[in-house]
Amino acid sequence: MTPSANKPKPIIFSERGTTRHFLFNPPAIAPDNGDSPFAENGSIEAMQQAFPEIYCGDEFLRYAVEQMQNVSCFGSMIIRTDGVVNTGNSGDHDNTLCILGVSRVVDELCRMENGTWGPVEADSLGCFFPGKNDADTLQLAEDIQGRVDGLANGSVSIGVASHPTGNYKKEEIFGNAGKALAHAFFFGANSAVLFDAVSLNISGDELYQKGDVSGAIEELKTALKLDPGNVNVLNSLGVCYGVKGALEEALEAFRDATRFDPQEVMSLYNAGYVHSMLNQTEDALKYYQKAEATGEDVFEVIFQLGKLYLDIGDLDAAKTYLEKAVCLQPDSWIPYLHLGECCEALHMTDEAVTHYETTIKKNPTDACAMSALGVLYNEKAENPEISTLFCEKAVEISPENGLFQFRLGKVYFG
Repeated sequence: MTPSANKPKPIIFSERGTTRHFLFNPPAIAPDNGDSPFAENGSIEAMQQAFPEIYCGDEFLRYAVEQMQNVSCFGSMIIRTDGVVNTGNSGDHDNTLCILGVSRVVDELCRMENGTWGPVEADSLGCFFPGKNDADTLQLAEDIQGRVDGLANGSVSIGVASHPTGNYKKEEIFGNAGKALAHAFFFGANSAVLFDAVSLNISGDELYQKGDVSGAIEELKTALKLDPGNVNVLNSLGVCYGVKGALEEALEAFRDATRFDPQEVMSLYNAGYVHSMLNQTEDALKYYQKAEATGEDVFEVIFQLGKLYLDIGDLDAAKTYLEKAVCLQPDSWIPYLHLGECCEALHMTDEAVTHYETTIKKNPTDACAMSALGVLYNEKAENPEISTLFCEKAVEISPENGLFQFRLGKVYFG
C-alpha cells in the first residue's frame, strides 16, 4: 500500500448543493481565544528555519497584498492541514513534518507560478498568485492537493478566492479565501472550495449564531449580489429579518425564494408562517398548502396546517393534520396539546383527556394542558383533588392568564 492509499480522494467544489437549513454551525476558521496563532509553536519555528526569507502572519498578508497592488487580477488561497497519519512519533512532531512537507510543495509551486506564500497560522499557509482567475487558482489548489497526496502523512483542505470579485477590495480577498475554507469543512478532508454565495451564507450563519444578526444580514445581502437567485441565501435572509421582527422584509425574501424555486418547502413554509404572524390567515393557508403539495412530510408544515384549521374552526381537518403531526414527531408534546384542544371542541372528552395527559407527561410544566385537564376531570367528576391541583398549578405557572384563573374559580365554586 502506498503512503497515500488510505487518504481521501481530493474533491473540488465550486458551489455547494441545496441545503435545507440555515443553522449550519460551521467550524470557525480560527479559535477566538485571544491567543496569537504564532505563540511558541514548533511548526512555525521549523518553517522559519527551513525558509528564512518568508514572512509570517499579518506581516505576510501586508507584504502579499502590497505585491498585488499593480496587478488587475490575482488568486488567493488558504491551505490548512487536515491532520496527520500518526507515524508513532509525538503529535507535535507529526504535525511539524506535515506542515513542512506542505510548505515545500507550496514553495516549489509558487516559484513556478510567480506566487508568494507564508504561514498564516500554525497549521495554515496563505498564497497569492498574480494574473490568476477563479479557474486558474482552483486548478492550482488541485495541483497542491495532488502533490501533498503523495506525501507520507496528511492531506490539506483549501479555500480559494480571486480578485476581482464583486465590490471586494484587494485586501479583502484573502478573507474570502478563509470563508471558502470554512465552506470546505462541510465536505470533509482533502476538499477545495471556491468562494461563492454559499460561503457567505455559511459565514452569515456563523455571525447569526454569535448573535450578530445585523452582520449576518449584510453578509447575506452581499451573497445575493453574487448569486441573486440563490434560494438558500434568500431563505437565510428571511430568517434573519424574521428574528429582528422585520416581518415584511422577511416575507419579501421568502416570496423571492419561492419564485426562484416553487417547490422549496422551507421557503414556502416560512412564507406561510410569516403570514400567520401577520394574522393573514388565507395567505398563510395558501403557502402551507403549497408546502404540503411538494410531497414532503415536514412536521412543521403538517402541524401548522392542523393548528390553522383549528383556529378557523375546521375541526375535522384540524384533527386529521394534528394526528399526522403526532405520527411524524411522537416525542413532541405540542401536537398533543392542540389535538387535545381539537378533541375537546369536538366533544370527544375521553380523547381530549388522553391527549392532555400525554402533553403533561412529555412537558410537565405545560400550563395549558394542566388547566384544561383540570376542568375536564372536574366535569367528569373524577379525581377532584388532582383536578384542583392541576388548575392551581396552571395559575401558579401563568398567573397573568385570565382563562386559567376563571377555570380555577369554576373548579373551586362550581
